[in-house]
Amino acid sequence: MRVVGVIAEYNPFHSGHAYHLARAKALARADYALAIMSGDFVQRGEPAMFPKKLRAKWALENGADLVLSLPAPYSLTSAAGFARGAVGLLHKCGLVDALCFGSESGDMGLLSAALTAEEGPARATALREALQAGQSYPAAYGSALRAALPTLPAGPNDILGLEYMRALEALGSPMEPIALTRQGAGHDEGGLAAAHASATALRNGIRAGDWESLAPYLAATARTDIQNLVQSGGLREFGSLSQAILYALRRLSKDELAALGEVREGLENPLYRACRQAATVDELLALVKTRRYPMARLKRACLCALLGITGADLQATPQGDYLRVLGVRQEALPLLSRLNQCAVVPVVSRFADAARLSPAQSRLFEADMRAAEIACLATQTPQAAPFDFGEPLLIVD
Repeated sequence: MRVVGVIAEYNPFHSGHAYHLARAKALARADYALAIMSGDFVQRGEPAMFPKKLRAKWALENGADLVLSLPAPYSLTSAAGFARGAVGLLHKCGLVDALCFGSESGDMGLLSAALTAEEGPARATALREALQAGQSYPAAYGSALRAALPTLPAGPNDILGLEYMRALEALGSPMEPIALTRQGAGHDEGGLAAAHASATALRNGIRAGDWESLAPYLAATARTDIQNLVQSGGLREFGSLSQAILYALRRLSKDELAALGEVREGLENPLYRACRQAATVDELLALVKTRRYPMARLKRACLCALLGITGADLQATPQGDYLRVLGVRQEALPLLSRLNQCAVVPVVSRFADAARLSPAQSRLFEADMRAAEIACLATQTPQAAPFDFGEPLLIVD
């Protein structure tokens, strides 16, 4: 039994994701694809637009065999923390042979050379100069990589791929990294004309109700599910959490703000002022955003305040790791059985499994339960807090 791992958000699941899963299995010569998927919140610092069980269903209907949830604290941190958390969970499954990730270059030789080049003086000098020239940190990071290794595109997927590779090295993991050349639109690229559209463009099309243009990129069942969600007011948006976020920030002292996840470099000071000056979270973000404090990081800090996630929580997450199963294909039930045998941390498929968690794992589990209850506040139509295990394990035929 060979297993390839993928790390994704599927927000929403689209044709590019189906391509990724199919090629990952082929390149890794794998029998099964195991996906680590962000849960109720995503790394760009927003609630996932669609519930995690729905996104898991779409993945299982279109190429994934088993879907595990990435805990919220891993989703609401930097690219490096996101990568360490997701790769760490794949490693602790004890059965994943390869990790396949999207890449602008698709060249493992170039990416390996980039890891080495990152340690050299040219990269440090280029990063400093790019920051001094006014580039945001993510843009400066890419510029520095291209300066150190001019043949590397150093797009967002390449940069995240490097973090995956660095995490594999740190773990001493035997998983083979495989870079798959990204096809279609670039990360966050707008428009619906490419072979595969970006998730950002698709979310914008969904907001606009442009179902005809969306059809080539979304499976029929996904389109139906999304249309039903739109009609019921069930889409989740960051702005819907505006008043809850302002409340969460205003009730904290500067010292308590400084202790939050993603708050560093003095960010607690402008946050403390702005959450009182602003009437909405969008106004707060406009007041605080600078080159030092990019938008995604600010949103993650706001959500850490809402969810009660501290920097200490982010540091402690590896000790609290557990594997939350969101769903499995009927034909892949042997993979789930093997996971239960091979995993080096507890596998949670039903609520009763949580009784086996250690105190550190229980804290992470409770944070995830809280994230599920708070994420539903982001819907346009008010919803009651769900019991996250209120339905049986999702098994897709």
